Amino acid sequence: MMVACVIFVAGSAVQSISSTLWLLVIGRALVGLGVGATAAVTPMYLAEIAPPRMRGTVVTTNSIALTGGQLIATLVDAAFAGSGGGWRWMLGLGAIPAMVQAIGMLALGMPESPAWLRLRGKREEAEVAAEWFAGTPRYESGDSRLPGSSPAKEHLHQDQVEV
Repeated sequence: MMVACVIFVAGSAVQSISSTLWLLVIGRALVGLGVGATAAVTPMYLAEIAPPRMRGTVVTTNSIALTGGQLIATLVDAAFAGSGGGWRWMLGLGAIPAMVQAIGMLALGMPESPAWLRLRGKREEAEVAAEWFAGTPRYESGDSRLPGSSPAKEHLHQDQVEV
């Protein structure tokens, strides 16, 4: 998701400073890649990290937030529509949601999802990530040792997906 955020921010920057049609098209293509990747990965990530009883609610909340964001973007665009060069602001300000997401992920130290780690054979990292998401970490920061049994680890094993 971080790569998608970077691509989206880069595309917004390219669009806002573009002086030719082709530069604008390149910026639009980058934004499209970033949005597409985020739209595909974010709901999957949220579903993987949410407790089973809350998955639908979490993914639905994400969809509602996206729709609300589109409304806000339309209102911002309308505010800039009459100003000279307002289109640059419209396109450049589109980077803000991606920057907020990237900063939030960095500030929280969001790990990869336990399911993704497990599918790549990183079982110990998956167990630590499951502990982190369950909010019950019993390890020191930077400590590679895993805690003993915990509800998070039990959930990790019960929730495995066969591939």
